[in-house]
Amino acid sequence: MSKEKLAATVDVIECLVDGDNLKSLNDEMVYLAAKSDVRAEQVKENEVWKPWVEIVENASGRTTDVGLKYEDISAQLSEDLQASLNKA
Repeated sequence: MSKEKLAATVDVIECLVDGDNLKSLNDEMVYLAAKSDVRAEQVKENEVWKPWVEIVENASGRTTDVGLKYEDISAQLSEDLQASLNKA
């Protein structure tokens, strides 16, 4: 990736995750924000979000248990699945 494209990518991401922009984006996409201060604003403006805050704050990734081994496990599963499908 060129330096110009990288700089433009950084600009877009920084714009999207800026507090006010992040809230607007999350509101438009009906997402509960990842940043706690933005989530608090969402709940303040719309109580429908309130039950979801604790769930989001206590959530863990679906691959958390396998940690750094995820890539190896995923690759092996993919290979095994493809081999099974090819045999069928």
